[in-house]
Amino acid sequence: MTKELYINGQLCDLEDTPSLIFQSPVFNDLDVIQSNRSAEINLPLTPRNRKAFGLIDRIDILDDSAAYRKHSAAYYLGGFPIFTRGYAMVTDVTDTINITLVWGDIDNFQPLFDASLRDLREQIIEVAGADYVEWNKEVPWALPSDTALAGFIQIDFGAGRNINYTHPSVQVSAILDVIQKYHGITIENITRLSQTSDKHPMIVPLVSKNSGPDSWYSDRFEASSAHYGNSGSSNTALKFREIVSDKRSILTDQNYAIDVSSTKTIDVSIISYSSAVFFPGMRAASASPTLKLRGDSGNGTSEVLLSVEGIDTGSGIRFGVKPDLFNNVEVNVEDYDTVRWILSNAVTIDATTSDEFTVAAKFIITPHFDDIQFPSPFPIAENLPDMTHAEFLSALMTMAGLFAYPDSSDNNTIRMMSPDQFYNSTETIDYDYRIVDSGDDRTPNTQTDRRIVDSHLDATIQDWSRKVILNDRGEIWRPEGTEFTIGDYAQTNTLDYDNDEDAEMLNTQGIISIDNENIERENELVSLDFSASTNRTGWNPDRPDRPFAFVPCYEEQTVNGAKEVNYSAPSARILADVNTTIEDGNGTVGRYRHGLFPRTMYFGGSEGIVAKRYTDYQRILKKFRMITVYVKLTVADICNLDYRRRVYLDVYGCYFAIYSVTTGEDGICECKLIKL
Repeated sequence: MTKELYINGQLCDLEDTPSLIFQSPVFNDLDVIQSNRSAEINLPLTPRNRKAFGLIDRIDILDDSAAYRKHSAAYYLGGFPIFTRGYAMVTDVTDTINITLVWGDIDNFQPLFDASLRDLREQIIEVAGADYVEWNKEVPWALPSDTALAGFIQIDFGAGRNINYTHPSVQVSAILDVIQKYHGITIENITRLSQTSDKHPMIVPLVSKNSGPDSWYSDRFEASSAHYGNSGSSNTALKFREIVSDKRSILTDQNYAIDVSSTKTIDVSIISYSSAVFFPGMRAASASPTLKLRGDSGNGTSEVLLSVEGIDTGSGIRFGVKPDLFNNVEVNVEDYDTVRWILSNAVTIDATTSDEFTVAAKFIITPHFDDIQFPSPFPIAENLPDMTHAEFLSALMTMAGLFAYPDSSDNNTIRMMSPDQFYNSTETIDYDYRIVDSGDDRTPNTQTDRRIVDSHLDATIQDWSRKVILNDRGEIWRPEGTEFTIGDYAQTNTLDYDNDEDAEMLNTQGIISIDNENIERENELVSLDFSASTNRTGWNPDRPDRPFAFVPCYEEQTVNGAKEVNYSAPSARILADVNTTIEDGNGTVGRYRHGLFPRTMYFGGSEGIVAKRYTDYQRILKKFRMITVYVKLTVADICNLDYRRRVYLDVYGCYFAIYSVTTGEDGICECKLIKL
């Protein structure tokens, strides 16, 4: 059978058939998305292989980057594409080039590890039209009928029912939607991933106050004109009085210096109302007149950060030929406390005049502040949890009891499966007659032409009955090996949130148990990157008995008799978006929308995630048994390997879930199967 390995598009020489490992995504770490298919291969140092890896064995080559990066890989067996979008990584070079191949989930998931949720600005704009929501006193609370990506859902942020101290929340389903757009992929089961088990949509309240381009513009300093008086000096500072915007009061008392001590970067614009920026009543002095943006530090040092030369027209000095002399020019001001505009090498034409001159142009300084202050556009992407796309998706998969698996027929879809499918599906793979002897005579079991037990399998079952191989003792009833432990699982395996101090009193922990006294007693199986939240009453004075989720961003304090509100960002939170009815004595009169952390979001308890979404997973692990058998599989079997389908072995009279398949010579594969 032909074996073709391509590295960076180059066909490589193989000495042996690679042993490929295909592993189920279900029985790995619950909160980690990882590659579930791999192989380690030793390639001979032939000219073709050396070329594929850029002469990696030579130490005198100019470009040795091949040793430190991933290489595209594809593998065909008998003409069948086993994988076409894998990666090869060089581990070392001896008398062979030793590489590790990974593929499967890695095809779709690798980009998810490389991007942060805070990189989603462009996709949010595409979906919602803007990457912010307005944050001011006119903003209404979100209504049950609202379908916006983000809005102000009623949540207790710590300082009363005041919009000043309330942050917007984003729909989990909307975040998944923009992740799909970012990567050009489809994520299956978005509804289950974004809802609690009792069908409430989930939301992510934005707990940080990071700035963004929209809030920067809101915080800008803008003057509708600039002024200067009679000056015989060749350096004249511009003053500003007609202030259009200065929310953060960065114009100093002298009306010409702009305070930039709280930012590292500013955007600079000067835009004329006519054809060019014109300074009337001025003429050139000893050299070309120059308009400068000067940075000044507290230690007395100064530097010109931006400059442009002008032309003496006889009646004044003209800068540029277009209205926008500068338009959002980014300037680094990290080393300076203030900036100011200086007109150099220019004096007034009439030294005796007392007139004040006006520059008819907008002067704008836009600081890139790190934070936002009320009122302001509230950036969305910049305030999503500080997680990668993969970390966010992994957390949701854990809460939903779902596992991702690769689909060789569609590399642009991330498919999801649940352990429930092992019990609810009618589709079963019958491996029974594919068991083969592990000794020298490795032939399929053909002891009889009939089944030991008539299994009455469904007509949709793929029949692999004649492919199981006998062990070297010729005992059809005994597998090659049996294991009773798996990975780091212990007798007690906990799943929980990484709770902040305000949520530590909540017993949100869930437990998956294994009945085996010979393994470790306890293991932290999952610790999500979210904190749980308490619910408390009293936040809404109109409904003082109604609970609202508490997300402690603000704390009210009294200092010297005065009330102060301090802000501190807690860990990322995830809540249920709940619509609650309002009733009077005559029935329902309305509904209101609020965030809650209900019992269905706990991992433990009769309503919790483990009870509702890990019942069958617990059922599999409770009395864990995994057998090893050798099975004769075709290339088509390998290409179409489906972890969702049960395996039936008539010789043992029970069903199994695939844990791993390791390929070998002549199609004989080592299969590890977990008893259901």
